[in-house]
Amino acid sequence: MTSNPFADSLVRKSERALRIARLSLQNGDPDSAVNRAYYAMFNAVRAALLNSGVPEGELPRTHRGINDAFRQHAVLPGRIDSELASALSRAENLRLRADYTATEIEPEAAVLVVREAEKFVHTVAREFGLSATETRVETSRLSPEEERRQARENWLRFRQQEVEHAKDAANEPTVDTGKGARPSTSSPQLDEGYGLSDDQE
Repeated sequence: MTSNPFADSLVRKSERALRIARLSLQNGDPDSAVNRAYYAMFNAVRAALLNSGVPEGELPRTHRGINDAFRQHAVLPGRIDSELASALSRAENLRLRADYTATEIEPEAAVLVVREAEKFVHTVAREFGLSATETRVETSRLSPEEERRQARENWLRFRQQEVEHAKDAANEPTVDTGKGARPSTSSPQLDEGYGLSDDQE
């Protein structure tokens, strides 16, 4: 069982993401299902790294860095099978297509990613002793219809935020460099939580 509050929070995030991934499939939203499935795996990995002794301040701050650290602490010591570990990279590649291109993910591909995420998260949790059930938000009192409604509302808010961010980026001021106006540079857009970027450094 996790004892680090940050790790506990990551486990809960992973559990919620996996639950919403399933609901997204039921709601006919493969793109969202892929996104949530990936982050379920991603947050489980970060919690596993903390439980394996990586200090919070030394957690990698890129997706590639997290993937590499997981291989170092989980795959190379033989705690996690390399084929199962590769599911993280497969899910990330599909998520990048879903989130940043015009590609619409096929339902069959989304179903496969969610299934892999379920196996991945449960295996990592078992191997690294991850559990946050004592502080998990109670959901058993909600009907399946209510869970789906809440999940859909959450994703509508999420998509609206993406639209607003895109509008803000399009309206960024330009900088006169003497060679014509150029868009001003800004720091890379951070991905979900804790300053993580999609930069593959």
